Amino acid sequence: MKWFVEAKTTEAADRINNLLLLLGVVPEWSSGQVDTLGNRHDVCEVYSYQNARRIHTVTLNDSRVQVNYWKRDETSGAKLESARYLVIVAPGLKVRRQMKYKGAKGALKKRATA
Repeated sequence: MKWFVEAKTTEAADRINNLLLLLGVVPEWSSGQVDTLGNRHDVCEVYSYQNARRIHTVTLNDSRVQVNYWKRDETSGAKLESARYLVIVAPGLKVRRQMKYKGAKGALKKRATA
């Protein structure tokens, strides 16, 4: 399983680059990665769940840093998969974490009739 992040802002890209360098990972951004719907994205491979989780922690602490998370199965070709859930699969560990989305999640209220 490979892990990628997509920076929504240049500030997010800068913070991700700095964090990965502190972790000893050279950030390599790939442009035009295709997802399962055929859309293209500029993403950076973060190589492990731990690195993705550290970046997620940065996004929680700094609202200016916004990212999308992607995963790619080694055997399923070159398509990126998933934007809603960050699914972690590691030896003896399977955790499902819901990513934060802005916007209304509750059911719409019924309109009052006149």
